[in-house]
Amino acid sequence: SRWSEASDLAFAEQQVRTNLLSYIAIATYALPELEKTKGRIAVLSSGAGKFPSPFGIPYKATKHGLHGFFESLRFDLAQQHSNITITTFILGLYGTANVKEITKNRIP
Repeated sequence: SRWSEASDLAFAEQQVRTNLLSYIAIATYALPELEKTKGRIAVLSSGAGKFPSPFGIPYKATKHGLHGFFESLRFDLAQQHSNITITTFILGLYGTANVKEITKNRIP
């Protein structure tokens, strides 16, 4: 549905906690061990974070947040001459029932 003053902010908050803050927390707590082992962080994201469009705005905002956080963290770690590497995987739309329902009559 379209975003409006009637939009479900609790749902948006849950999306942020699940799709953004969980990634940030895990990466943050893992940094010391990753540094010791020349570790890698793999971030699973979505094209929704790179290409704005209507519908599913909270989800898209969280994926955009992943890109911003981990691209900035990558730069920060490089400035520290860190051994940690970060790779972001961007997935596209899949023909799941959920995607078909969300995009029905909206995307050719």
